[in-house]
Amino acid sequence: MSRHSSMSAQRRAHLDRPVLMRLRIFAIILVVAIGLVVFDSTRVAAWSAPTVGLCFAASVVVGTVASRMLKLSWDAATEKVVGRLDAIGGVILVCYIAFMLLRSRLLGHWLQGAVLGVASLSVFAGAMAGLLLGTGLGIRLIFQARRREEGKAAG
Repeated sequence: MSRHSSMSAQRRAHLDRPVLMRLRIFAIILVVAIGLVVFDSTRVAAWSAPTVGLCFAASVVVGTVASRMLKLSWDAATEKVVGRLDAIGGVILVCYIAFMLLRSRLLGHWLQGAVLGVASLSVFAGAMAGLLLGTGLGIRLIFQARRREEGKAAG
């Protein structure tokens, strides 16, 4: 087993089950959504690719901000990264749900027809990618902070 694989397994062992399940669900949804975007993009005119890419990129930012809805922290008792929804996270969750429900209406001001459908799917895929990236970054930062604390305690 490579060093990277063992590190991954070691980190996974320190993730609370609901956090790990959330990451897996985000990843599965992301793969399906990207597959749908690629499939639908092949049926729409080639000129829509920049629009779809822009929608994806912008929604990655939205998804990354929305990933803050889950406040990640280290639980010393279980020695795991846990996630809790706090008041700020609740507000972000409501805004994120509103954004996802209204994405077609928002995009409908600029796009019509099949391009609107692909762009809307692209927004969904980008938001999932942002949620996955933001949550992964939060977990990585917690592990880095733990490593620094352990280094100070040992040194």
